Amino acid sequence: MNLEDGLTFFAADEGPDWKRTQELEERGREMVRLAETFGGCPDAAAQQFAHQLLIDIEAWKGMCMRERMVNAVQNPPAFVWAAFYGAVIGKTDLTKIRAIMGLKGFGASVDEETGMRRAKVASSALRFLYPKEWGVVDWRTLAIRSALRRCNGDVNRALEAAGQDDAAAMRTHFDLIDEHAVCDEMLAYRQMRTAVPLSRAADIDMALFGLSLSVWPLPNI
Repeated sequence: MNLEDGLTFFAADEGPDWKRTQELEERGREMVRLAETFGGCPDAAAQQFAHQLLIDIEAWKGMCMRERMVNAVQNPPAFVWAAFYGAVIGKTDLTKIRAIMGLKGFGASVDEETGMRRAKVASSALRFLYPKEWGVVDWRTLAIRSALRRCNGDVNRALEAAGQDDAAAMRTHFDLIDEHAVCDEMLAYRQMRTAVPLSRAADIDMALFGLSLSVWPLPNI
């Protein structure tokens, strides 16, 4: 088994939703174009486009589970535009992800114990704006990447090693991932890129997620 198999698993698991992923990528490209066109002075239609895109990205990330689709809509359209625009004009990975993290549900809340902010959900927004350079970071991708490191990149051995880990334990272990850790993962994704179909960071993230499904299948909902 290899990374490309993981991408195949991901697309197969998405089923009809695979088209939704591709449509979100198209809308992400349009969002970048709008931000470059309007800059800091968008019209109402552009703001609404940004707002709906954020809501739909949250739904995609939460697999349309209602309990996970409650935060994006609470961000005013003007705030969402400012966040996306900040990400577009940001010169560094940290600047880009911190722009998104200012939004409710995407990293605005501070962990009381550590003072850190979670950046994983913010990575999903950047994944659709810049799929070549950004992918999603979540506990599944982190757990599989960790196993790959332990097994010197051998996918079969990594999956066997990951199978020794409990999904709930991995979810807890990789819960609090801040913007610095996410940016480190992006560097790793970019280094893992090869030829099509793994030529983008987003492809790497989907491949890692797909591999995780063979270890920890999604629950039936």
